[in-house]
Amino acid sequence: TASELDAVEQAISSINSNVKVTKFSLDITDEAEVTAAASHVVNEIGRLDVLVNNAGTTEPWKAIAESSIDDYWRTWTVSIMGTYVMLRNFLPILEKTAKQEKTTVDVINISSIGAHVCQWISLNHGPVLSVANHVLDR
Repeated sequence: TASELDAVEQAISSINSNVKVTKFSLDITDEAEVTAAASHVVNEIGRLDVLVNNAGTTEPWKAIAESSIDDYWRTWTVSIMGTYVMLRNFLPILEKTAKQEKTTVDVINISSIGAHVCQWISLNHGPVLSVANHVLDR
């Protein structure tokens, strides 16, 4: 949430006030929104040291036979395609910064515990979240 991002920004600032944190609240599956955010970084900041992907969604926890196909694919779209769209747009900025600064490219993809929940729960109540997060974690 926005308040949690604000708290993270404050914590980072308390450790090192020279670190600039830029937060975007956007739909990572919307390429136009992600492209606009990447353009903002290039045009307004000029560099990117770390990308933190922290988007997620989950379908209601139901047995597969009772679940919604649309909800199922929405979870895949956010977890897999959204992460790809973010990397596709921000990786060139990260690589340019890393080359200029002679550092590494740092990307943090945050997923949920859903990838590691017991298989019975996953198969009966939350199949897509578990599989999608497992893919990201590997």
